[in-house]
Amino acid sequence: MQQTSTKTISTTRTVAALAVLTVTATLAGSLVIQQLAQSSAQKAAIVIGDLDEILTEFESTPTVLRSDNAPGSVYGSALAQVGDVNGDGYEDLVVADYEDGSAGSSTGAVYGYYGSASGVATTADWTVIGDGLNYQFGYSVDAAGDVNNDGYADVLIGERSAGDDAQGSVHLYYGSTSGLATTSSWTANGSDDNQYFGNDVAGIGDINGDGYDDIAVTTGLANEPSSSGGTLVSVFYGSATTPNTTADWSYMDYSSQFFEQVNNLAGAGDVNGDGYADMVLGSPEFIRSSAMLGQINIFLGSATGFTRLPNAKYAGRVANARFGLSVTGAGDVNNDGYDDVMVGAPDYTNIESQEGAVAVYYGSATGLSRVGMWTKESNVTNAYYGVRMSPLGDIDGNGYTDMLVGAPLYPNAGGTGVAYIRGGSATGVLRLPLGMDGARDASTDEYATSLTSGVTLSGTSGVDIVVGVGQYDDGTSGPAVLVYNDVSL
Repeated sequence: MQQTSTKTISTTRTVAALAVLTVTATLAGSLVIQQLAQSSAQKAAIVIGDLDEILTEFESTPTVLRSDNAPGSVYGSALAQVGDVNGDGYEDLVVADYEDGSAGSSTGAVYGYYGSASGVATTADWTVIGDGLNYQFGYSVDAAGDVNNDGYADVLIGERSAGDDAQGSVHLYYGSTSGLATTSSWTANGSDDNQYFGNDVAGIGDINGDGYDDIAVTTGLANEPSSSGGTLVSVFYGSATTPNTTADWSYMDYSSQFFEQVNNLAGAGDVNGDGYADMVLGSPEFIRSSAMLGQINIFLGSATGFTRLPNAKYAGRVANARFGLSVTGAGDVNNDGYDDVMVGAPDYTNIESQEGAVAVYYGSATGLSRVGMWTKESNVTNAYYGVRMSPLGDIDGNGYTDMLVGAPLYPNAGGTGVAYIRGGSATGVLRLPLGMDGARDASTDEYATSLTSGVTLSGTSGVDIVVGVGQYDDGTSGPAVLVYNDVSL
C-alpha cells in the first residue's frame, strides 16, 4: 500500500479571503494540491519541502503590479530582474506591455520598479511609452549587464515591429545614480523589411574578456543572405561609450523563423570554466530526417569572442516538441564549478499530449555535455510545461542552484497555470518539486506566462519570485505581475 503524508495549510497573510489547501505527498514522489475552501479569487503561494522529508511551507502575500488594464493589454508578457540600475544597493525590475495603447495602437510600454528595503512599490518609478503605431515597444526585455562598465546595471528592450515595414529596433538604457534615463543611450535597427529585429534580446555577459558586458539580438525573420529565410543572431560588444550600431558578430540560423514571442536566446554563464561568458540559442524548428526535433546551439566565448559557427549543437529526441523554444542559463545546479543550461520543449508529448518537458545540460571543461543530462516531463495534458523558465539562485540554502519552471496552461489547457520550483543537487538531478506556486481558482488565470527570479528586490537574504499572470482577478480583472518577496525554505 502506498504511504502518504497529508498536511492542511492556511495562508494567514492574504489580501482578501482565507485560502485553505490540503497537500498530499506520497513516498513514490507524487504531489497533490487540493483547494478545500476559498471565498474569493485570492491566490495562495505554497512551497513544500523535499517529499521524503518533513513538509515545510512559506506563506507570502504578493505585491500586485498592474498597468491601466486597457483592452488588449498584455502587461507582464515580458519581465526581467535587471540588477541595480541606480546604485542604491537594491535589485530592480522591468515589466513590459508591448500592446499598450497609451500613445496609439500597440505602441507598447515598459515600466521600471526600483527595489528598496520594503521591496518594489506598486507604482512604476520609470516608464517609457513607445511612439510608433504598432511598433510593439517592449516585445522583449532583458538585463543587459553593465555594458559600459560604469557600475550601474543597464536594460535592453526590443521593439520588434518598429519602422515603416517592421524592420524592428532594439534600445539600450544605461543606469545611473538617478536610475534609467527616459531616452535610450543606444539604438540599433533592423536592415530588412519584416525582419522583426528585436524579437528576442539577451544580456550575455562578457564574451571576449574586455571588461564590458555584451548583448545579443534575434530577428523573427531574416531573408539575407538566403532567400529561404531564418533567424539572424547579432552580438554587439560593450564599450566605455556605446556599442557599435552594426553587429560585431552574427550568425544565421536557417532552421527557425518566429512570428511569436519566444525566449530562445540567453546568456549561458561560463559552461566551460574558461573565464569567458557563453551563449545558447534555441532552434525549435530544426528538422532532421523529416522530423522537427528542435535543437540548441552553444557558442563559447574567447579572447576574440565567438567563432563563426556553434561550438556544439544538440537536437531534441521527440518530434514536434519545439525543443529549444525557451532556453536559459541555469547557474551551477550540481556545484561542480561549471555553469549549466536548461532547455524547454513545451509541446513535448509522451502519452499526455503537449505536456511539455525540460532538460538540463551540464557544463564541463569542454563545454556542455549530453552525458548524464537531466530531463523532466510534466505528465499533465496540455500544460505547456517549460515555455518559461528562470534560475532561482539557492532558495533552500543547500549550496546548489535551483530553478523555476512555468506551465501556464496547466491543467489540460485550462489556463490556471502553475510555476514549479525544482532544486539542484550534488548529482545534478533536480529534485522533486520543492514547491508549486500558483493559482487554482479560475480557468483563465494563465499563471506563469512570464517568470523572473533571483536575488531579492528588498536586499534581504531570500529570493524573490516574480510571476506574470495573463488574467488575475482580485476585484479588478486583467493581466498582472505578482512579486513574492524574500522567499526561502
